[in-house]
Amino acid sequence: MRQSQRFRRDEKAQAFTLEGITAALLILIVTYTLFESSVVVSPIWSEYGDIQLKQLGYDILRSLDVHRTNMNLSACPDTQNVTRNSLQYMLIQLNASNPQPNRDFLNALDAMLDPSIKKRVEVYWVNMSNNNTIESLTIINNTPIPDAVGVSRSIVLYPCEITPTSPFYGSVNDTALVVEVRMILWYV
Repeated sequence: MRQSQRFRRDEKAQAFTLEGITAALLILIVTYTLFESSVVVSPIWSEYGDIQLKQLGYDILRSLDVHRTNMNLSACPDTQNVTRNSLQYMLIQLNASNPQPNRDFLNALDAMLDPSIKKRVEVYWVNMSNNNTIESLTIINNTPIPDAVGVSRSIVLYPCEITPTSPFYGSVNDTALVVEVRMILWYV
């Protein structure tokens, strides 16, 4: 009889061992399945740099923008108080025959950008007197690379700020003109 009791104890021990091994395998399979089925997206370092460059571009355009509080179209804003390194002043002083930004604007832009960053600045607007066609002008002409990032900011110009030598002349009658300034940035 002792031998039969001993067999039962051995069978119980074997059952506990098999139960432990089965539980360990089940936990391992569940853990493996969880890790393989979950999607973990981590940015590639180049994408992280692009995000930083894009945010830098937005910050630069925002800091070069002059916030206007008066949107009364009948009263022309005082252009004497617009800083010479602002986007507004750069757009107001543009000449259609030689569309180059003023030196103060270029100095401010260069001071905010690292020398290892190249830029291209373009201007887009809708010519309302020419069947609402989209016009464009390249202010700073550098050829971007495929990894370049683009940012933009909309600037409102009053009709009284648009001179006959301006590239925007003839685009509006008595309404304000919205000009989109696009800046394309890339590392060299």
